[in-house]
Amino acid sequence: MLGLSLLTVASAPSVFAATKDLTLDAIFTSNTFAADLPTAPRWLSSGDAFTYLETVAAGTVVRVMRVGDTEPELLLALADLPGLPTGFQATDVTWSEESGFALIKGVPGTTWEGYEEAAYYVWDPEREAAWPLVSARKKLRLVKMAPDGRSIGFVDGNNLYVVETASGDMRAITTDGGEDIFNGIFDYGSTEFGPRGAWFWSPDGRNIAFWRLDATSVPFYSMIDRLPGYPEVRRFHYPNTEQAHASYQVGVYALDTGKTRWLETGHDVDDYLPHLSWFPSSEGLFVQRLTRDHQILDVLRFDLSTTGAQRMVRDTQPTWLDVTLDMIPLSNEAFLWSSEKTGWRHIYLCRVDAGCDQLTDGDWSMDELLAVDPDGDWVYFYAKRDSLIDQHVYRVPLAGGAVEHVTDQPGWHVCRSLREQSGRWRRTLPPPRLRPCPWSALLALISAPSWKTPCPNWLTTR
Repeated sequence: MLGLSLLTVASAPSVFAATKDLTLDAIFTSNTFAADLPTAPRWLSSGDAFTYLETVAAGTVVRVMRVGDTEPELLLALADLPGLPTGFQATDVTWSEESGFALIKGVPGTTWEGYEEAAYYVWDPEREAAWPLVSARKKLRLVKMAPDGRSIGFVDGNNLYVVETASGDMRAITTDGGEDIFNGIFDYGSTEFGPRGAWFWSPDGRNIAFWRLDATSVPFYSMIDRLPGYPEVRRFHYPNTEQAHASYQVGVYALDTGKTRWLETGHDVDDYLPHLSWFPSSEGLFVQRLTRDHQILDVLRFDLSTTGAQRMVRDTQPTWLDVTLDMIPLSNEAFLWSSEKTGWRHIYLCRVDAGCDQLTDGDWSMDELLAVDPDGDWVYFYAKRDSLIDQHVYRVPLAGGAVEHVTDQPGWHVCRSLREQSGRWRRTLPPPRLRPCPWSALLALISAPSWKTPCPNWLTTR
């Protein structure tokens, strides 16, 4: 199950103690009024510590903060790290405590399709040096380290690749990618659900689930891109109304055998397969299947030890169904997700052969599922139940019961449930002081008489 973290905001009156000139240069071209805040926080797979980047006089460093500690540990100093090119600027680091390897991300750019790409380097603890994931400064898309840190996957040229961190050996999972075939990435005409990744590691790091899209039958569309210094003509597959879109397949690649198994989703060529989620055990997946008219949405269950699919849930609407991308698998046979079947988006607990139980109700909508606590007692989410201009974090018992507030101060509260992300409570003024709250601190926060952060005050603004 997923852990939950909060970065809360408190006033920092000391920021305004010194007089500063309010000029256009100070506002837009300098960091005069910027808070010195850590960046790129990522929870470790153990859930009891997280890493973050911090800029110091000597350059950028990577630190580790462990739950319960008041001072962070220094993990890496990137300024003079052997193997990194001169002037390389790190914007994110994924460190595997299990393997010791770290994936270092350079400054990203955004492609015209909306995908992010960057150069990546790997820190090798044995050699005490970094090496380029593919080649120096080559920019890659959708780069992800396996949960066990033993492999790194990425997309290049519409093909999916894996690099073994210990040896640096690279293997191609697919080889047919190109102008018409897309592996591990969606074609432009299939980004109705957003420019997002089309491949996922299994929780044990031994398998990869990915989409393969064949756009051969989809006509080309030409568009003038005026963003570069000189306009360019972009030519890409794009289906107009009633024309065929790219055909979908979902494959599961096993690193141990080097073989791909294609799931029998039983979908019509005009259907979408917009989302999938691994079982926590890595033994199978939940796959969502949506008709093109957005009126029927099925959740299919695939156990990798068997063949075929089991339909667990069918959601229907006579008008339009929004795709649910906030599914949280609880086991091989149960998951949380949301539906608008009552006219309002609410949370449901769905089980094999037992249907779905509604956990929230009322004339208000749940905005997004966040997490289930490690003990499985509470489901966290955010919504605007009590105010249309404020967003709050709420919780509801997994067994059913009354909805409770987690945040109660006015403002727009945002909390990210994935362990490699963090949330923050945003207010405009004064500049924030951020404090990371581990799960135990969040539980203490719930019973606090007022909005007080029971976390070590180790992050401050300058």
